[in-house]
Amino acid sequence: MIELNLLPRAIKKQITKKTQYVAMVNNALILTAVFLIVSGLMLASQKYMAYEVNMVNKNNEQMTQPSGIEEINNLMSEASTVQKDFVKWSKILNNFLALLPAGNTMQSINLDRGQAIMTMSGRAKTRNDFLQLKANLENSQILSGIESPISNLLHRTDVDFTIQAKLNL
Repeated sequence: MIELNLLPRAIKKQITKKTQYVAMVNNALILTAVFLIVSGLMLASQKYMAYEVNMVNKNNEQMTQPSGIEEINNLMSEASTVQKDFVKWSKILNNFLALLPAGNTMQSINLDRGQAIMTMSGRAKTRNDFLQLKANLENSQILSGIESPISNLLHRTDVDFTIQAKLNL
């Protein structure tokens, strides 16, 4: 292949310089665009990081507020106290009613948790019905120390009775 060089050297130098100048301007524009994009990304990431740090600080403030934690601790201790002092009276009454033989009716039952005492009064059809009730109570696991006055045994029929017993809580 033959190359013809019809341009003088001065014009060739000018064309080469212009080509180099255009290439440098293009490179400068590309670098400027890349710089602007990277700067924008860095600014956005800085704003995002500042937002995240702010949110973490707010969460930490909420987690470490002493008044809120103390309030929750107080509520928890009150709930524990209530649960500790809870007695399932329905279970005790169901067990007691299972001990009640036929022929006996209860008129009142008084349960004192503080002294762990159960006082009951009622009527038995016969003295034997009452004695059966007393024997059932003495053999039960929920009651102990059964106290029954002698007056409970005075009548053969229609026996009005009062019994006091210690609750085994």
